[in-house]
Amino acid sequence: AFDAEVAVLALKLGYTVEEIPIVWSHAEGSRVSLVRDSFRMARDILRIVRRLGRMPVHPPGVPTERAMDRMVTSEDVHWWHVSKRSLVTGVLARERGQGPCLDVGCGGGGTALRVAERVPTYGVDLSSQALTHARSRGLRGLVRAEASALPFAEGSFGSAMALDVIEHHSRPEQMLTEVRRILRPGGLLVVTVPAFEWMWSYADHVLGHYRRYTRVQLASDLRSS
Repeated sequence: AFDAEVAVLALKLGYTVEEIPIVWSHAEGSRVSLVRDSFRMARDILRIVRRLGRMPVHPPGVPTERAMDRMVTSEDVHWWHVSKRSLVTGVLARERGQGPCLDVGCGGGGTALRVAERVPTYGVDLSSQALTHARSRGLRGLVRAEASALPFAEGSFGSAMALDVIEHHSRPEQMLTEVRRILRPGGLLVVTVPAFEWMWSYADHVLGHYRRYTRVQLASDLRSS
């Protein structure tokens, strides 16, 4: 009864579900039993509705509140965040990324806080929950906005970061074009993304991802923008 599961998920995500009558073209010779299979379908639908009724479902693009809290609390100590922060700040220093710097999708602000030690740094995030965490770190210049509609003038920044952000967007080219707009000519953009669709897991769903990348796919998105 996967079709019933899809319908229930769609309703929970806020989609309009409409019934469309169809003609069953292979009815003759079918092994379907009206009584037996109707009973099975009804039983499956009840099971699916009960299970999905308890399960939090959210649209892609935005991490769940629990996921955001866990990311923020682990940001200062978990090896993944610590290593990535070291790599990013190293690239900015080596490539002489100029200020001011914009952290697009700044989350809890752990990386922005480090970059702010070297150049003036601003942060943008769509999650008010994330910005509350970032402010608690003492960060200023924080704005709640959609990354594909940044509230800054053209050429406002010498560098920008998009760290595990573009996979949260259904149309990443819009976001990347907008980031290009607010960068000065010759400005530096540092991007990180999760790798390889074959590594997709439930964590990607909870974090609000649309996709994972290969190096070729990422380069293609950047070039087209």
